[in-house]
Amino acid sequence: MIAAAVLLAYANSFGGPFIFDDVPVIRDNPTIRHLWPPWVPLSPPPGMGVSGRPLLNLSFALSYALGGMNPWAYHAVNLCVHLLAALALFGVVRRTPFAGNTTATAAAVALVWALHPLQTGAVTYIAERSESIMGLFYLLTLYCFIRHSAAKDGTRIGFGILAVACCLLGGCAKEVMATAFAAVLLYDRTFVSGSFGAALRRHWPVHLALLLACLWTVANTLGNGLGDLGIGAGLGISPWTYALLESKVILRYLGLALWAAGLALDYGPAVGVRAADLWPWALPLLALAAAALTALWKRPALGFAACWFFLVLAPTSSVVPLPLQPMAESRMYLPLAGLAAIAVAGLGAALRGRRPVFLAVVGLAALGLGGMTVARNADYRSEIGIWRDCVAKQPENSRAQYNLGCLLLKDGRTQEAIDHLEESLRLYPYLSDAQFSVGLAYADMGRLPEAIAAYTEALRLKPHFAKAQVNCGIALAQVGRLPEALPHFEAAVRLDPGMAEARENLGMALLESGRVPEAVVQLQESARLRPGSAELLNRLGIALAEAGRLPEAAEQLGEALRINPRSSQTHVNLGSVLANENRMEEAAAEYVEALRIDPGAADTHSRLGTALRALGRTAEADAQFAEAAQLKVIAR
Repeated sequence: MIAAAVLLAYANSFGGPFIFDDVPVIRDNPTIRHLWPPWVPLSPPPGMGVSGRPLLNLSFALSYALGGMNPWAYHAVNLCVHLLAALALFGVVRRTPFAGNTTATAAAVALVWALHPLQTGAVTYIAERSESIMGLFYLLTLYCFIRHSAAKDGTRIGFGILAVACCLLGGCAKEVMATAFAAVLLYDRTFVSGSFGAALRRHWPVHLALLLACLWTVANTLGNGLGDLGIGAGLGISPWTYALLESKVILRYLGLALWAAGLALDYGPAVGVRAADLWPWALPLLALAAAALTALWKRPALGFAACWFFLVLAPTSSVVPLPLQPMAESRMYLPLAGLAAIAVAGLGAALRGRRPVFLAVVGLAALGLGGMTVARNADYRSEIGIWRDCVAKQPENSRAQYNLGCLLLKDGRTQEAIDHLEESLRLYPYLSDAQFSVGLAYADMGRLPEAIAAYTEALRLKPHFAKAQVNCGIALAQVGRLPEALPHFEAAVRLDPGMAEARENLGMALLESGRVPEAVVQLQESARLRPGSAELLNRLGIALAEAGRLPEAAEQLGEALRINPRSSQTHVNLGSVLANENRMEEAAAEYVEALRIDPGAADTHSRLGTALRALGRTAEADAQFAEAAQLKVIAR
């Protein structure tokens, strides 16, 4: 029943494309292309969402092996992980002794948790698979400990070892696993041993091993350059301010758990937050935390479920700042289990002895939650669609405005893109990428002075922005300001020597400035960096011809034509080089081929006429000159 319900709720998620963080961790991640040798996928690249998470990276490699770059394979693995986690939660609740607990109660908790639309943030959004994998192994750690504590035979040691192994594996997917030791110890105290002292005396080997596993997770986290991932202090927000901000965020999480209206892909960075505006949110949260601790003594089962919620959220919602993403629906993946247990237990207590009514209410709740999940999955059907939805719900989110603007620009909706990009800059004027994208949009519309202004502002904000240097140079060259364009191309090459586009544009600018030998060097290096480009080889051939290196020029132009034989201009250029080498028969043949492709080119007719006259074919030459003259008259 659980499996069928989950499959039905997520059946419409398989058509969703890669979005946002999916691109760097999947499309731009070379380590997931092969499952063998295993140390390649188990060594994720630094500076992205898979860094320090080898199991997560390996799971993406498995998806790639199943379907390459087809998103369905990644959605399928996400759904399998979520389904296994739901079954693990069912197993944990079914074996937890609290009043009125039955298999039906465990199934109800698992259904409410698995079908809640809040879970789409970790299931439908592919890149957030880290939460679901970690959640699965977190639940399996607890499940194996429960079996260990209840076993009376030889399986006791085996389940203890499995609990520690699951804890280590979860730490290889996401760092929140570091709280598993505390969760298991709290469970032992609440449901098994009766006190912390008794728990440590009875099960100290497992608790010690879990503590060491969690400490390893912490050490691995600290050793993986958290600042590069936007984690930690020194990123524009103090730990105290962040903790106050998270008070508001946690209350928002609770609201979404009660009624999942207004779900958004991205809730934006922490910009301009002040502690003075946030402290009132801490008061109700402190009251809830105090109530959870009180319940832990007076009503242990309820208290454990409430403390589970706060404990699992602690790493991301306490004093370690995550200013780039202070709120994310995926972080509620595992904490939601505690809230689901409280809700189902409360319903069971209210309907004690009325089992048919209980089952009917749970069934209706499952249908409602599943329907909301299906509706939410529909928002993920396109990149533009999910970001439109996000902007509609979070209009003050500069990142959402920026991402929607970039997608609209890519889709050719230039003016609409400018509107969103400029709104992004209004909300956060320091975003150099948004300034750059505005420049792209203006350039696409032919409004080059405005494009130059936008590129210049982007470079003011981020002087080492190589791509902006190139585009600013191109726009300046297009408006006839070549001397100003040259320094931008040179800066781009210094910043990124491996950028073929920068070297190509620098080479053409040097060629136009009369610095032919330098131009040849840049174009040769660009051709080396980007082999197989017919247009680039054509430009290199022109530069070599200008340098008087005619045999090399002919060789490069010939190679360009082997790649793209339909380029009339390349045929003309090769013909001109051959004519300068006094190879008139070959030159005439190239001009004829150029005219076969583009018969309306007056200049090519003139060139062919010149070559034919040199060959003594005067009548044919005169016919070509006449054709050229007629075409020029028509053009006028």
